[in-house]
Amino acid sequence: MANGDNGAEYYLRYLKGDDKGIEDIVRAYKDGLIFFLNGYVKDIYIAEEITEDVFFRLMVKKPPFKAKYSFKTWLYTIGRNMALDHLRRCRTSKEVSASENPDMESEEVSLADRVIRNEDKTALYEALAKLPEQYGQALKLTYLQGFTNEQAAKIMRKTKRQMEMLVYRGKIALKKQLQKEGFVYENR
Repeated sequence: MANGDNGAEYYLRYLKGDDKGIEDIVRAYKDGLIFFLNGYVKDIYIAEEITEDVFFRLMVKKPPFKAKYSFKTWLYTIGRNMALDHLRRCRTSKEVSASENPDMESEEVSLADRVIRNEDKTALYEALAKLPEQYGQALKLTYLQGFTNEQAAKIMRKTKRQMEMLVYRGKIALKKQLQKEGFVYENR
């Protein structure tokens, strides 16, 4: 398992009857998955609900995991698909987004603090949120979530070449955004 991704091991344990396996999956992936899905739905509460639905799907439907990609890639792909389904349902039913909720911003910052754990990365996430959506998603997946370009391409349903271009252009846009916000680069 690449990059210390033990999810497949946890899931196999769960499928064999060890309920602790699903607990380990939730513990290992919950915060990162919420933050990733929030990039799609733009509402931290909805992202949390979709994340719960992803784990519920694993527990109830027990979809087969084929090790073509890492477990994390597979899990995030399920989450992405569920987020896109949610967005389609919202568009057709004209639901009012909870993003107008004034408490959401403080909840989102709280989650970011737990996931990121330092001010530099918080500034990075804020700058990423201001980029075009696909640039931000590509950078989050490859640099912050540790996916390879190939894995990120699968999640975003892009070719590897398209992902490489999104990452390249995203890095340029991110650098400009950070400079615009007064971020000072240190030579390390």
